[in-house]
Amino acid sequence: MNEILFAEIYYICVAIMLILGFKTYHSMMKNSQKVSFLAVVFVHILYFQTDLVRMTTNSQDLFLTEMSFLFFSLCTLSWFNYIQTMLDIHYEKKSQTLFAMLPVIISVVLLLINTLNGCLFQIDLYGNFQEGPLYILYVFINDLYFMVGAYQAYVYSRKAKNYQQKKSNQILGIYMVSLLLIGTMQDFFRDIPVFCVGTSLSILIVYISLEEQMISIDPLTQLNNRNRMNSIYLSV
Repeated sequence: MNEILFAEIYYICVAIMLILGFKTYHSMMKNSQKVSFLAVVFVHILYFQTDLVRMTTNSQDLFLTEMSFLFFSLCTLSWFNYIQTMLDIHYEKKSQTLFAMLPVIISVVLLLINTLNGCLFQIDLYGNFQEGPLYILYVFINDLYFMVGAYQAYVYSRKAKNYQQKKSNQILGIYMVSLLLIGTMQDFFRDIPVFCVGTSLSILIVYISLEEQMISIDPLTQLNNRNRMNSIYLSV
């Protein structure tokens, strides 16, 4: 895949993120939900830009690759934080917050150590990416955010008091699983921007789906409003 096509794909994804960020900023979401979603958008843009430079300049610079991995870890954390916010999960103790941050903290430590001994990956003399002995560990601890987030969304969908909330939680769980699969595919196809395209489409679909759910719920009573009743009536 040539550099021009790479750049076009990445900038289309960045454009999608910017549009979603703008729409979210001017939306009627709760402030906490708005902030967490904007964090998802911002971190993904940073990852896309870093990965774009790494891919299009044919640069095999170790530091640039490590920065790309770091922003990937922050992407997984931002998604997890968004899920927590949407499910209205709050940590009362600092130890709980620290525990939730543990995967990304371990990732940062591993990336720092990697600079010294290549425990995660190395760039060989021919410019090829070579996995290190702890690479699988890095992948697994980041995937924990997707797995735990999907599980929480499933549990909260079972506990939901109304159909709309149940469906919203199911949407969140489905897309956490889809992101896990997309991230796995990226490991097998490193020269194709699978994660970039996949996450952009996932975020877009999640945004549209949740917006539709919010339109159907009365903000005061949390019950189906006239729009929802009309859609049910038309579907019958």
